[in-house]
Parts: sequence; C-alpha cells; structure tokens
Amino acid sequence: MSNSADRLRQAADSEDEIEHVILGHIKADFVADAACELHPETSLEGVVDSTAIMELVVWIEGVFGFTVELDDITPDNFGSVRQLARWIARNTNRKGC
Repeated sequence: MSNSADRLRQAADSEDEIEHVILGHIKADFVADAACELHPETSLEGVVDSTAIMELVVWIEGVFGFTVELDDITPDNFGSVRQLARWIARNTNRKGC
C-alpha cells in the first residue's frame, strides 16, 4: 500500500470526507474539461465510462482497503459520488466486524 493511499484512507473517515476524496480523484483522473462542474449528487453516468468504473474500483480497493465485488458495481452504489461515498462508508465500517 502506498503512503498516499494510507493518507487518503486516514483522511476519509466520514461520508463528507470520502465524498471530497472521491470528487478530487474523479476530477483529476477522469474529467477532461477542467471547467466541468462535478458535485456529490451529480450523476456519474456520462462522466465515467465502463473502463473508468473498473479503474475506480481498483482505486477504491487500494485506498479504502476492501475488495469490491462485481455484484456491488450497480447504479445504486456507483450512481453518484454521494452514493459511492455512502457505499464505501458502509463497507469500511463493516470491515472490522
């Protein structure tokens, strides 16, 4: 695990912080137009394609430290940054149980 992934995981211990981390990652790696407005409730459809979703899955696994199951890659979980943050928060909270 890289030091930057460890720092991101430690910084993202609330849904709001997770949203912030995800927004930053998506804007930096998947949005070509710097003027594009992206908010937590913005639909990710049209922002990220299927290849980007798989790259996002790998990033989530590395940063948040859990395995993303194929069955979890749904519009309910990956439909917006807010939905994704809630889903990540639920999964990171369950990790120790």
